[in-house]
Amino acid sequence: MLRSRAPILGGSFGMWACIYSLSCCTMVYIRKREDAINSVIAGFSTGFILAIRGGLRNALRSGVIGGLFLGIIETVMIVYAQKQRRDQIIQQNKEVKKMKGDIEKQYGRKLFRK
Repeated sequence: MLRSRAPILGGSFGMWACIYSLSCCTMVYIRKREDAINSVIAGFSTGFILAIRGGLRNALRSGVIGGLFLGIIETVMIVYAQKQRRDQIIQQNKEVKKMKGDIEKQYGRKLFRK
């Protein structure tokens, strides 16, 4: 059963990936910027296009689900990137304080007075 369904599943995934990529690249071309909104719109349009054979109501429902799914993924990615950026700034501040302390020890005086 699994072996007989594998080509169908692979073809479905390939179709989804193709339509999603086309939609995302089209949004980048139209909007002249690359951000999370393009991905959400591409998710909506992919779900819509793949479900259009089932009728307009079904296509809209699938489009909304696709847009929400990609919206959640993009939100998680943005939050994670902000956390990484914050952690990087904290690490850089620690390194600057350590270097400042090392220089102050070496020369025996404070570098900056408050």
